[in-house]
Amino acid sequence: DLFDLGLRIAAAIRSSTLPCDDLHFVLNDGAGANQSVAHVHLHLLPRHGHDLWKLGVELLKRPLVPLMTPVARTILDQQAAQISSALEL
Repeated sequence: DLFDLGLRIAAAIRSSTLPCDDLHFVLNDGAGANQSVAHVHLHLLPRHGHDLWKLGVELLKRPLVPLMTPVARTILDQQAAQISSALEL
């Protein structure tokens, strides 16, 4: 069920105006996979052509995230609205 919903959300992301060619589905399970709290959630990582270098940079700067300025709530809300409008629940 989780992956079925993930597929529906992926289709909604693709049909939105957000930049996305394809997606990675990532599920971390256990402390060795960077899971600090026992729960399940599915990451959908939008990908665009030839962006592997950018993904690598994002992973390398992950320890610095607490020190960085977060994305503005208004931008996140706009992106969520675009995905929600394309998603039929």
